[in-house]
Amino acid sequence: MDRRTPSSPLGAPLNSLDWALGLRVKVTTLLDDTITGQIFAYDPLSSVLTLITTPDAKPGHPVDLRFLKTSFLKDVVDVTPGKKGAVGPGKGYANQEWAIGKVDTAIVGRREREVVRGEVEREQRIGKGVSREGQEIFDALSRTMPCRWAGKDIVVLESVVISDPYGADNVKGNEANAVKRVKTVLEGERRKLQSAKRATPVPVSGERKGG
Repeated sequence: MDRRTPSSPLGAPLNSLDWALGLRVKVTTLLDDTITGQIFAYDPLSSVLTLITTPDAKPGHPVDLRFLKTSFLKDVVDVTPGKKGAVGPGKGYANQEWAIGKVDTAIVGRREREVVRGEVEREQRIGKGVSREGQEIFDALSRTMPCRWAGKDIVVLESVVISDPYGADNVKGNEANAVKRVKTVLEGERRKLQSAKRATPVPVSGERKGG
């Protein structure tokens, strides 16, 4: 046997082992050591065979890998349990005609509706023709209270309206407690926004002026 090109169980050279991915094999080295494992990968460029040697390896669990140069092997025997039918070049893992599973149209339709609904909600949260500060206030308020746009007005709790320029004096509503609550939250959020703006460094031009 040519030791530089060890054979597979059916006589195929190891340089075409892509068909055998997933098989459980027992390999014999030139030193007559035997190693049993599942073929995880084969790189024809480097002629390296990778075996999973962990017994009863389970998906998602750590496994032991052995990397073997094919020039160091002299025999490979297929020991896959419960194998049915012939396995060889053109009949193995890489050349299988895999059946396409059934597509559950109900699940696909539900996911599509969820995506569309999410996009609609995202679009509704963006004010049309409002100032940047107005959008920032809307985003801040909507983190703690239900808000929506009505033109350029912010409707909070479906009972309080905040008009441009979105200060405490622009809060209107028929429910005194709701108006008071919204004003308190609004004033707090405006203070946070002002503090954030003051903390943002102002770009300094490198151009020197004057003498």
